[in-house]
Parts: sequence; C-alpha cells; structure tokens
Amino acid sequence: MRYFIHLTYHGGSYVGWQIQDNGASIQAELEDKIATILRSEVRVSGCGRTDAGVHARAYCAHVDVEEDLYTHTDRLNRMLPQSILIKRIFPVPEDLHARFSAEERGYRYYVSKTKDPLRMGMVYHYHASNSIDEEKLDQAAKLLLNYNEFFPFCKSKSGVDHYKCCLRKSQWTETEHDFIYEITANRFLRGMVRLIVGMCLQVSIGRVPLTSVQQALDLQVSMDKSWAVPAHGLFLERIVYPEFTIQ
Repeated sequence: MRYFIHLTYHGGSYVGWQIQDNGASIQAELEDKIATILRSEVRVSGCGRTDAGVHARAYCAHVDVEEDLYTHTDRLNRMLPQSILIKRIFPVPEDLHARFSAEERGYRYYVSKTKDPLRMGMVYHYHASNSIDEEKLDQAAKLLLNYNEFFPFCKSKSGVDHYKCCLRKSQWTETEHDFIYEITANRFLRGMVRLIVGMCLQVSIGRVPLTSVQQALDLQVSMDKSWAVPAHGLFLERIVYPEFTIQ
C-alpha cells in the first residue's frame, strides 16, 4: 500500500529534506522512525529537495509498506524531533508519486522590516527595509511572469536538463511587520526562490536596474549582481496534486 505523509518542519537544524553525508536530514529522520516501528528498512520519497535551513508548512512524501501506517501517526510524532510534525498519513493509488505527480508548488519568503528576536530563524531581517520602493518590488516580481525559462535564477552546477518553469504567481504583499513574497509554479530550479527574492530586493532599493534583470532573462545569462537571500525566511506552503491539495 502506498501512503502519503503530510508533514511540517522547521529546517533550521537540517541539511534539507534529502539524505546527505554532511548532516541530519528530514528524510533520514522519517525513514529511521518508520523503520523502527515496522522493524524493516523503508525508503521515503519526497515531493522535492529543500535547501538547508528552509522550512515547510506543507511537505508531502510517500512510502510503500504493507501495514496500515496511519495507525502509527501518534507514535511516530512522539519519536520524531520537536522540529518535525506529521499532520496526516493517508492511503493513495500506487501510481501517485509525491514528486512526479505534483502539479504545482507554492513558496513564501518572509522579509521582516525590523529585528525580531522572537522570530529568529523564521524570517529574514533585511537591513535596508526602510529603503524599499514597493512599486519597484512589485515590478520585479511581475516581470518574471513574462518568461518560462529561468537560467539566471538557478544555482550553478545544478545538473538540470532544462531551465523551464511555468510560473502562475509571483507577487509581494506588505503587512505591518513584513514584506512577503509568494510564488507558485509547476517546478522550481535549485535555489530559484532565494535568488529571485534577492533580485527583487536589490531592484527595490535601486542597486540593480530592472532593465538588467530583463536583459538577463532575455539572453538567459547570469546576472552581474546575483544574490541569494538566507534560507531561513523561506517556507514551502502548498503542493497541488490532481485530486487534492496539501497545505
């Protein structure tokens, strides 16, 4: 039986979702606890690879096991670290894949206007927040919707076959305490959202002209002043599948 696992996690102490040699991962924690309960090794497949320090309010993974895994939800949560919570485990058709069946993913990046110790590690305090031009910030975000290839916003040596992504939303909103960037697409390149946020912020304070961004996208070349903002302000918020949405 294939089960989907809807979980949320604080990524601050992890190298990301995927198992790596250089530290603890969400995938390793989940596989270890499930294997302990079922007394057999398991392989958990995730909906995507999040970078070190990135958080998730809605992450989805799947695992194939013979037992009714959802009956162990409470026990798994007791065994998992405080930074990881399983919200739901439910059976799905065997051909539904956590990664390849996902039709859309949604991220938010939180930029705090002021230093806030109580949200440390959850938002990025941008030192030049008082200099942000909201109109330029919005123009930078909206410009991306005119394109379907994003080489300028992909980490080098990512090893991808192509740089095409279908963006469906790219917008900033302002609250009393934050500037929040929201982006949804069918897929994302490695480091893409953090590089986009960095570009938007630099455009908004006049450090990078919007015409330079447009030229980089037209030619599909790297930007001269590329900047990836810190990971801790980024959250995976939503994943859309053919029959349901995880959020």
